[in-house]
Amino acid sequence: MKLRERRIAQVLGGLAVLVVLAPVLLAPTERALGERYVDGFGTQWWFWYAGELVAGRASFFHTDLLFYPTGKDVFTHTGGNLLDAMLALPLRAILGNTAGYNAWIAVVVATNFAAGARLGRIATGLPGWPAGIALSLNPYVLNELAGGRPTQAWLALPALALAGVWGATTLVEAVLTGLAVAASGWLYWYGGLVVGLLAAVLGLVRIVTDRSRNRRALYLAVSAMVAGIVVAPGVILMRDALASGAVPGLLALNGAGPIAPLAMTTMEGDSAGLHVLAPFLGVAGSLIDDEGLRFVGAEPSLGFATAGAALVGLVLAARARRWELVAGALCVALVAAIAATGPAIVVGSGFVVNRPWVWAASHVDLLRRWWWPGRAIFGLYLGLVMVIPLLARVRGLSWVFLAAVMIELVRTGDLPAPTWDAREPAPLRCLADAPPGAVVDLPFLADQHNLWFQTVHHHPLLSGMLVKKPAFGSAGALQLRAENGFLDRLLAYGELKVTQDPSFNPAEREALVALGFRYVVVDLSRMEGAAAGRGGATFNKSMWPRLRRLLTPMIGEPQAEGDGAAVYTLDGSKLGCLASSP
Repeated sequence: MKLRERRIAQVLGGLAVLVVLAPVLLAPTERALGERYVDGFGTQWWFWYAGELVAGRASFFHTDLLFYPTGKDVFTHTGGNLLDAMLALPLRAILGNTAGYNAWIAVVVATNFAAGARLGRIATGLPGWPAGIALSLNPYVLNELAGGRPTQAWLALPALALAGVWGATTLVEAVLTGLAVAASGWLYWYGGLVVGLLAAVLGLVRIVTDRSRNRRALYLAVSAMVAGIVVAPGVILMRDALASGAVPGLLALNGAGPIAPLAMTTMEGDSAGLHVLAPFLGVAGSLIDDEGLRFVGAEPSLGFATAGAALVGLVLAARARRWELVAGALCVALVAAIAATGPAIVVGSGFVVNRPWVWAASHVDLLRRWWWPGRAIFGLYLGLVMVIPLLARVRGLSWVFLAAVMIELVRTGDLPAPTWDAREPAPLRCLADAPPGAVVDLPFLADQHNLWFQTVHHHPLLSGMLVKKPAFGSAGALQLRAENGFLDRLLAYGELKVTQDPSFNPAEREALVALGFRYVVVDLSRMEGAAAGRGGATFNKSMWPRLRRLLTPMIGEPQAEGDGAAVYTLDGSKLGCLASSP
């Protein structure tokens, strides 16, 4: 790469990071990039849990930090994808939780740009910065970051994997390619499945079109072997878990509708909504069964500026008789699009059954748990960026593309990126220094905001992820509620469900304490009319004073209150520090 081209790429990569992170730059320790949304709270929890794992205070498999005292299997229930959380640990340790998270987002955007530029440069032989722009600034990546899902937004590893498949020239590069494929899997299992599929498709195209077929086949075989070895432990563990029936949330196979034998319900009988891509609309949304299939909740997912640029790139590649590039880019994009549409392709107001997808999900149990096939759109972007650098063949067209991308992202509302107030409530910092004991969190059926609270106070929770679905770990907590009248009354009050009889049995409170419960934490943001962001609810401002009056006869006054949280003790003990009331 020439010095001038390298400088342009460095400047534009830095600008991409700046554009995304701009909303948090003035308060990086107080505001986190993204919306105040359930997935963001879950991500904060996983980033914290990775530190607990490294410190030896947690397990990769079972933990009682959630749904105490029975706990939860974090591997079989959620996959245990912790690669990015592990890599972000040094940043969080040095900069603090919020600033460290924002810094990791900067890493995600910067490496997306660099890896996209590398893929585009290797595929075309031209400066790759337009491909870097396409892979770092697009509706899919920005939607994932806004939703608090940097794991799914990190496309650097998949891009490096395909760059290696296309351009590996040594066995060392073939090994590195295999490691990139495997790392994509450890980052996100379904992302790894898609990358493996795309690598195989692109590798076959490369073998057919490359004059050195034998050498290319050797490199592909080496990459596949390395990837298989590295992911084997996780694959074996998940295979055994699936075989034993330990993985919840699988789509049932007793369907009689248009996507039979698949059903739009899980094995546990819960209705399922699949996040899918509607490729002809350029949006993603939910496929649900409401007396027939329906597509709802559309959000921009495919950047039309990027799609248009790729179309021009394909024309330019065809004019230059770069048929191997045309075939490779189209195969990657089409296979990814087919995967992203899920079991039914949205066409206008109707649907066409995606038979390959239905067949695969009917025979591969892991695919029956893939509620978000629409995320495979990242593979579509990988195919598009392979030809976008060809815009350089037309003077000034690459810069027109850059301007079009920025205009489109501002127009769709993807930029500027949203932020949320991530300042840690003082009462929870106080609780972090308190003696060991589990927490009863109110409201019990909350939106995972309590998971973020836990990253501050570090105590086990009665609640946890997907609390409304017993198969995901909450069965023990619900059973405990059914058996302990004091706990049932406490949780009912948290939901402002008031019974006629205000009495309770103190012995049941003592039984709760004997199990290890010591604290009650009330999430005041769920009680004071604070908007929770996308998917959240708004409560009347009078709820907290009313709840406080209900709780006082049962557990006394709060030991610490303020900053959106109130902390009680079940055993009458005092906290070591007290936060002032607002």
